[in-house]
Amino acid sequence: MPRRLTAPNNGHGRWSSRRAAANWSARTQGVILAAGGFTYNLRLLNKHLPLYGRHYRSIIRMGSLGCDGSGIALGQTAGGATDHMGSLFSGRVLAPPKPLLNGNPRQSGRRAVYQRGNLHGLSGKAIGEQSEGQAWLIIDRATYRRTILEALGAGWTSFRLFALPSLLNIFLGRTKKARTLEALARRAGIPADNLRQTVAAHNEAIASGAPDPTGKKTRRATGKGPYRAIDMSIRGKFGFTMMFTLGGLRVNEETGNVVREDGSIIAGLFAGRPAPPWACARSAILAGYPCRTAFFRVAVLGARRLQGRNIQ
Repeated sequence: MPRRLTAPNNGHGRWSSRRAAANWSARTQGVILAAGGFTYNLRLLNKHLPLYGRHYRSIIRMGSLGCDGSGIALGQTAGGATDHMGSLFSGRVLAPPKPLLNGNPRQSGRRAVYQRGNLHGLSGKAIGEQSEGQAWLIIDRATYRRTILEALGAGWTSFRLFALPSLLNIFLGRTKKARTLEALARRAGIPADNLRQTVAAHNEAIASGAPDPTGKKTRRATGKGPYRAIDMSIRGKFGFTMMFTLGGLRVNEETGNVVREDGSIIAGLFAGRPAPPWACARSAILAGYPCRTAFFRVAVLGARRLQGRNIQ
């Protein structure tokens, strides 16, 4: 049932919450909304993140079933504005197995980004920026063999969490195989010239000792075929792309109050945003890590104001 928040007159008095078609209401001195994002609201996903809305069956939506946008909608009934609704964390784990730490060209055959350390948000963000979220991971014969051997030799925990999903994607996903890069490009729908030039530039940079343009530290030249293109796209059923939304109610970062479209604060109404704009919503690297701290900070700030009855 829909709920509605009613603000006190002139910022004084008590807040009230009423549930439609239900015989109850509640009144309080102030309200702290801490209800998550809208990861499990397909309507909002299709509106603000249509790529992920279209392929929601293929991704891992992180969060609880309560992350359905109901808290955001409740704040909007009191006049709250939303912010960064198109921002999200999208994570795509390339490795382990470590041999898969290779380039992931765009659909056009150009490199998008390389995985560095455990910052899988970099890869996920780059893939999500491609046309229909499509990307291929190109590997040569030696890399393929090392990948399989390392996956099969991994311990149970590493195998279950990382190696097995990688093997499923290689063998059951849309993996393409060809003896030459040109033939592989045709099968994957990648311009052959772009792919050939990208691989050649990659190998020449390694041979000359030039730094990697994306900042990758560990790299190896692409060797002999047969070559494989592993599907890393958002729609890949065995890609296991992880995502959660970062947008929500706009808040005053100093006080934690929800603000209106005109920038004025709503007295007595606070929200624990999934992330403040400067920390998460604009950064794929930080996305998901300081968010809980920001969420906790706003909630505690609001609680202290309410307890001290210094409500703004």
